[in-house]
Amino acid sequence: MSCFKEACDYRKFESDVKFKSRYIRNSSVENFLSALHSSSLSRKISLPKDTVLWRSQLGKVESDNVPWEERVFHDNSPMPFPKDRMKPPKNRALEGRANPKGIAYLYLAMDQNTAMAEVRPFIGSEISLGSFLTMKDLSLVDCTRQPETTMSSIDTKKEPLDELIWAEIGRAFSEPITVSDYTPDYLPTQIIAELFKNKDFDGVKYKSSLSEGCNIVLFDPNAAEMTHCFLYKAKDPKFIFEKVEGACYATQHGKSLNQKST
Repeated sequence: MSCFKEACDYRKFESDVKFKSRYIRNSSVENFLSALHSSSLSRKISLPKDTVLWRSQLGKVESDNVPWEERVFHDNSPMPFPKDRMKPPKNRALEGRANPKGIAYLYLAMDQNTAMAEVRPFIGSEISLGSFLTMKDLSLVDCTRQPETTMSSIDTKKEPLDELIWAEIGRAFSEPITVSDYTPDYLPTQIIAELFKNKDFDGVKYKSSLSEGCNIVLFDPNAAEMTHCFLYKAKDPKFIFEKVEGACYATQHGKSLNQKST
């Protein structure tokens, strides 16, 4: 039996928290979050201690004195960022897909290429890539199990209702983040992440929209510690474009061209 009532439950929740009431939750939002928690128990997965994860940041150290544990480099060779730069600053964290401003979460990837793709480098960009080790066994909510089709093309009468809702949630977490994003767009996933955090989950696993791999956000930045840091350079970021069928219009100039060609 499904924990949810309708296929549009996530979209109703999204609309409510973005445009109606943000801090005082109505009964509809509370019911959705309660159903979401019940449904999340079947999506609990374990991430063992000593799992290797990856995190990248655009840039390198410009100084010629680079501290690395007990060693200090005294030359002009480019070096990756130091250890304290590879974690989000405590109490000064920027807004993220899962975290509100000022509350630091640790965003990681399951593989190196996904970690570097997530910072969206241009050709020639220098990337500091850190390998992280989990400090303990962690429990995550798995948002990667979802139908490959979109909600508009899914037969809601045939697909299990819970799977439809989780497909929406998985896509919401996977959406790429830019500085220019409209801030309320973060709210639904931030609220969902905080729900999981308060229910004793350690983080969320979700698909990357910029790579074939998966990302992990940990609610405690100290749940994983960096072991090494490497410097990479982006050589050939690939962009693949797909036309959105039906999403087109002609301006007045375009209409006159169409008339001349007929």
